[in-house]
Amino acid sequence: GKSLLRSFRKGWSYGGADIIPYPVNYSDSLSLNVPDTRCPVRRTRNTGIDGARMWIFSNGTKVVYRKMPTDGMLYYSFVLRGGYSSMKGMKDGEGAFLSDMLGLCGPQTMAPGNFRPLLAACGISMTPSVSLSNISLSGSLPRDRASLLMKSLVSLSSGMTLDRRTVADYLAEERMRLSTVKGEYSGRLFVLDSVICGTDRYSPYKSVSNLHDDLPARALSFFRTEFSQADDGVLIFVGDIPEHEFRKFLQSYMGGFKTVGRRVLKSAVSFHTGSGESTYFVEGSIPGVDVLMSAALPMNPSNFMASRVAVAALEDAMSSCLRDDAVTFSIKNRFAVYPHERLGILVSVRPAQSSSLPYGVEKASPVKLLMDIRSAVSDLAEAPLPEERMAFYRTVVRNRWDSLQTDPEYWIRVMSGRFAGGKNVSSGYGESIQEVTASDVNKVFRLLDEGGSVEYVTKIKGYGVRDDNPDR
Repeated sequence: GKSLLRSFRKGWSYGGADIIPYPVNYSDSLSLNVPDTRCPVRRTRNTGIDGARMWIFSNGTKVVYRKMPTDGMLYYSFVLRGGYSSMKGMKDGEGAFLSDMLGLCGPQTMAPGNFRPLLAACGISMTPSVSLSNISLSGSLPRDRASLLMKSLVSLSSGMTLDRRTVADYLAEERMRLSTVKGEYSGRLFVLDSVICGTDRYSPYKSVSNLHDDLPARALSFFRTEFSQADDGVLIFVGDIPEHEFRKFLQSYMGGFKTVGRRVLKSAVSFHTGSGESTYFVEGSIPGVDVLMSAALPMNPSNFMASRVAVAALEDAMSSCLRDDAVTFSIKNRFAVYPHERLGILVSVRPAQSSSLPYGVEKASPVKLLMDIRSAVSDLAEAPLPEERMAFYRTVVRNRWDSLQTDPEYWIRVMSGRFAGGKNVSSGYGESIQEVTASDVNKVFRLLDEGGSVEYVTKIKGYGVRDDNPDR
């Protein structure tokens, strides 16, 4: 350990002389907008979420605040209704790049290349996200930097700009990156999502063919419109600042946000998730299997927790059927709300590297892995689980949710989902989990088994594809 540290220090000393710190001019913050009038709170509302309170200001802007121990940090999310489904003139698949586009934007009053370094130097993180139905800027900061955050958000609401050189660099680098990762995880997700949705128009996954030169300019126009409608969104905070103190602080800034004085309706999205099964065999450098299953399921606390218990059961079943196959696997699940309420579960299996296998253990073929996944899902769909297993899975899910209750970022996600998607599945979660029955879990797997599924099998080049194609 000590020799490694000495080697690192020696190497660092050789190269350290060439490192030039990024110059951050803290006076840049003087160019950010500061409202000249206070904006009083018009009314206060309970949110239905434990410990969270909403303040509605006189200009229609809204803040939700939950006070909890955060060690002097403040967590936030500025959520706006209307994601890339409402972008006029959007080309197929471009929505996947809009989070990146938002990250390249800065306030009109400051050179965009200086904005992010200034925030980072002050300990403020700001992660952009643009989904089908919402836009958000989220992150954390020391509580004594709250003024800089609010001035930044107010300035973005007043107007945005893009740096041409930064945009040109992004387009070149992203195209090169996407070209080199073809066939890897993100590329497979794009194929799976496009097949099950029947189109890549609203895909959240990137494809190099969907990145167009004129996207940055059109994205900037879109963001300027959306951020000028701050009263159609909500600013969410979690921190340890006393409520009365934080409320008084916010009144100095909320009046600076641009507003429209009306609720903006979400755009209609026209696409239907496919049904039935599709299996694709492709050649690649890394073998494996990805299976995406999707089914219509209303999102409510009962169904949400039933899906979480179902995932715990599937994880256990996959561990059992793959224990002799020398593989790694992952299971991801997503409960979509817009435009349709649907549950999606993605199972990915990859053989372990030969160098890590014990003597005498051989890699399983991708076709065998596919059959194992099918068997695990069909077994869970055929018959309800015994009560002792259900009790175990409920405990697993309950422990996971209990562990999240002290996580500020969890509460940011909960409140964002409540006010952006209109869903609250966290309140009374313990009771919802305890009420999940074997029949509920069985129903989830029957719906997935009968719904749409895409199987994507990657085989090593030169080993044949058609011969191992299993009968459907």
